[in-house]
Amino acid sequence: MLRRGFLTLLDMARTCQDAWVKKDKKSLENIALQDMSVNKFLYYCLRHLNKSAQTMSFGMSILYYLIESLEDLGDELKVLGKILAAIKPKTDILSIIKKMNEMFRISYEYFYKPEKENAVRAFLLSKEISKLIGESLQTAKSDEIRALISIDFSTRIIYHITTMRLDTLKGMGG
Repeated sequence: MLRRGFLTLLDMARTCQDAWVKKDKKSLENIALQDMSVNKFLYYCLRHLNKSAQTMSFGMSILYYLIESLEDLGDELKVLGKILAAIKPKTDILSIIKKMNEMFRISYEYFYKPEKENAVRAFLLSKEISKLIGESLQTAKSDEIRALISIDFSTRIIYHITTMRLDTLKGMGG
């Protein structure tokens, strides 16, 4: 169920990118429906953790926090979809969304198969995205600023997926 939540979130993020390019407002507004599926999958995971855990170990606490973070990401992607539906595509913001999607895909892969290269790539992408957002904010209009803030928040959540697994790098000499 966790993987299904991840995959639905990846699809939501990709929809923000693809539908915005196509000026498909309906798809952007329908991201809210996908968020309901994400909530269903992730709340199931939380219920399962709560029922199966006699005591909350450190690893289970991290997993609980991860699931909560993913649910927050779904909420933020829903907000981003609504914002994007109201503004015209802009090249610099689209470039940032593409990088966010790349970072999310890498972080997802890293979660299930932690490899040092993916952790480093996710870190570098997060720094690059932050820099690009800062540059874009200089010339952005109000709705574009809202989109950039939403992308920034989403990127920070996505980066948490990677940082929660960094403990595995210790065994890889990182």
